[in-house]
Amino acid sequence: MIKDHPLLGSGLGTFKYNSLNYQAKFFDQGENRSLYPYGIAGRAHNEYLQLWAELGIVGLGAFMWVIISFFICGVKLLKKTKNNYKEGLIIGLMGGMIAILVEGLFGFPLHQPATIVLFWLALALIGMREGNEDKNK
Repeated sequence: MIKDHPLLGSGLGTFKYNSLNYQAKFFDQGENRSLYPYGIAGRAHNEYLQLWAELGIVGLGAFMWVIISFFICGVKLLKKTKNNYKEGLIIGLMGGMIAILVEGLFGFPLHQPATIVLFWLALALIGMREGNEDKNK
């Protein structure tokens, strides 16, 4: 799928539909049938491969830019703050984000409602905090 649509992907949310065609081609090769007797995968079970397949390298790059920006802002805030409570909050948010990103290697956390809420909440809290720090200068 990535090879066929490398730049812009096949479209957000289309993995489960497009993967059926690729699975059919794979299973048409006779030697593969006995190795994989069961069929349909609705998700890639790797968040980054699924993002790449659906959004292409452009979408994956934008996602990585957001993640890198999150950690840059978090580290800047950690260096600036003298408040132990705020330090703990920032470290907790960054640790939670790391956990979500690691889970993304083996699953699809950004397609689960509870996890996606936590993901965007962490991004918003760090971004809001960074914005407040810039205003106070």
